[in-house]
Amino acid sequence: MEQACKNRRQTDSRYDLSKACFRNPETGRPDEDAIRKLLIKPVTVLEGDIQEQVRVLARPDRTCTDYTGVVTCASQGLHVLAHGEEWTLIEAYSSADEQADVKVYARHFEGWVRTNRLREVEVDRTYGLVIDKLLQRMYVFRDGKLFSTLMVSTGIPAEDVSSLETPAGEFLIVSWEGIFWAGNNCCNAGMRINRSIFIHEVPGTLRTDASGERYLDYASNERHLGEKASHGCIRVQRNPSPEGIDAKWLFNNLHRRPSTKVIILDDFGWRSD
Repeated sequence: MEQACKNRRQTDSRYDLSKACFRNPETGRPDEDAIRKLLIKPVTVLEGDIQEQVRVLARPDRTCTDYTGVVTCASQGLHVLAHGEEWTLIEAYSSADEQADVKVYARHFEGWVRTNRLREVEVDRTYGLVIDKLLQRMYVFRDGKLFSTLMVSTGIPAEDVSSLETPAGEFLIVSWEGIFWAGNNCCNAGMRINRSIFIHEVPGTLRTDASGERYLDYASNERHLGEKASHGCIRVQRNPSPEGIDAKWLFNNLHRRPSTKVIILDDFGWRSD
């Protein structure tokens, strides 16, 4: 684990989340103080509608048509590398989805955005979520302490449909959608953290039994909890943890104003055992 974190630091040494292993080197347990500080730290976002995505420029030039990645307004946190009066150099993980015209999916990138579109957003100081894509776990923090651990499924990385990968980075829960359908999958307790990415209960797939009755089959999706299996969203277990936490509890209890912060770690993660 330590070597994985070391390798990641060498790769993306300037990115805050890439440098954080979130482990106490003396005990091997989660470094709750480091996590708490990051979870309550304000987030820098681009102003705009929660559905709007901005193409990030390779050069600080309004005529530039070379784009390094895509950022979603209002919900996606950015790390500022160099702040200028007109242009600011940022880094993030690209939020391009299947509809985006910049085909850079879930990859770390750097680029330039208009400084006047940046704003700092305060976050909820009671609850925060950390999602580890390596371990496929969600860690729920309350008042800076690890409160509960849930099994999840994040997006499937695939060469032919790369947009299914869930991007890493910092996000804010910006809307509560409740129940929605994705094809023949019924998703409950949906909370938006990106234009096309939600945290929601593991879906039930609509099926028809031998008598013609329609029902929701949860088992076919629940068996994949703990591994990458979604189309980009974060599927959360519907059976309560020992602390009584599940997807519906998150929907009902996470604060709306200011927004709850969600940290998604790339595939190097941190371990709580």
